[in-house]
Amino acid sequence: MKKLLFLTIIISLFFACNQKEKLYDEVMDVHDHAMAKMDKIMSLKSEIKEKIQTLEMDTTTDHSDEINEMNGLLQDLNASDESMMNWMREFHSNYETQSRDEVMDYLENQKRLIEQIGNNMNDVITDAEEYMEK
Repeated sequence: MKKLLFLTIIISLFFACNQKEKLYDEVMDVHDHAMAKMDKIMSLKSEIKEKIQTLEMDTTTDHSDEINEMNGLLQDLNASDESMMNWMREFHSNYETQSRDEVMDYLENQKRLIEQIGNNMNDVITDAEEYMEK
């Protein structure tokens, strides 16, 4: 009987650790997909800045509305970039002082947060690409 109880406890601990690791891996997968978009964000920021400079040099036409719109896109791209950087700075993977439930809650929240950041990055990239294709 004691052997069965011991075996049950060991199996439960094993599955609890596996669930934690699985959820952590899911969070990291979402993060990795979002991080892959950072190059595109940097590229778009560079393109937009270059276009702004070109328009500012053209003194024959008033481009203020277009420049304002591009500055808004730059702000959105910068905010998206900064959201990712903040998430990475604030994310922690040291759970020694937390219960299993606390760790699972934390990872679920982090997964939702990084999914929102990734979705925002997609939206901002789409907006900037569509604008640059005009």
